[in-house]
Amino acid sequence: DMQISMGSVVKLVTALTASEVLSPEDTFIVGEEVDYYLTADASRSMIKNGQTVTFEILLHALLLPSGCDAANTIAVNCARTKSGNPDMTTEDALKYFVALMNNYTTRIGCKNSFFINPDGQDAEGQHMTLDDVLIIAKEVLKNELILKITGTSSVTYTLSTATEEDVYEWQNTNKLLNKEESYYYEHVKGLKTGYTLD
Repeated sequence: DMQISMGSVVKLVTALTASEVLSPEDTFIVGEEVDYYLTADASRSMIKNGQTVTFEILLHALLLPSGCDAANTIAVNCARTKSGNPDMTTEDALKYFVALMNNYTTRIGCKNSFFINPDGQDAEGQHMTLDDVLIIAKEVLKNELILKITGTSSVTYTLSTATEEDVYEWQNTNKLLNKEESYYYEHVKGLKTGYTLD
């Protein structure tokens, strides 16, 4: 029950929260949120402003390479969809989504978690407990799409803007899933790694 930073484990909450609002085939244009709202050392999937993506692709970008850029794109578009305000500013949309995250975790029974951002980067006041992580993990196990994605070792996508195409091969940060790693363990279903300096 100790309140601690959980790093990118927070991205499971982002995925679950957005999944209550968005469908896998919902399509969005990546915006400024991938350029201006991340720290220099944030993990990235390298999606680009102007690319066309589905929510399912964003979940892969979020949960395999642990993309903080994908977390922001999911958060902004989920907030605009849920609020019915497609013109909501990026900053307001991120705040709106974080409120959805806090409401979601309270609703599923988490008692000692609080979120400041959707990507898990260290932030004063943002914390979880291991008890709450277990509750969140159980929710992931009920979500067929998220569980499947977190259990995927790698995936390849081609994403397009109006002027170019980029090919991405995203590797899961969870070495327990990679058959080429000494850490590989066949019974692991997936879920999420997290790293923090705290």
